[in-house]
Amino acid sequence: MKKALLSIALSAFVFSLIAGTGLSADSPLTVSQALAKKNDRKSYYVNGYIVGEYRDYSNNKHFYNIAPPFDGTSAYLIADDIDEIDLSKMMPVQI
Repeated sequence: MKKALLSIALSAFVFSLIAGTGLSADSPLTVSQALAKKNDRKSYYVNGYIVGEYRDYSNNKHFYNIAPPFDGTSAYLIADDIDEIDLSKMMPVQI
């Protein structure tokens, strides 16, 4: 039991060394870390793959393209996994 607790503690410590703070380009957050911030109105650096493109807003609905080629609208969806198709695991960014 003590070995298991030590292993978990060491894993958490190592992850905290690897995980980014989001405060600089050298230490970006993952998309899932950024989504967990729940829009705290602060600016962070985030690293992810472009997996979609924001297309339109009509009748209180947002529309996205999830398959390339993208038209270059400068509003994209990023995710941690390049093959992500779940919108809840993506975040919009404007470039």
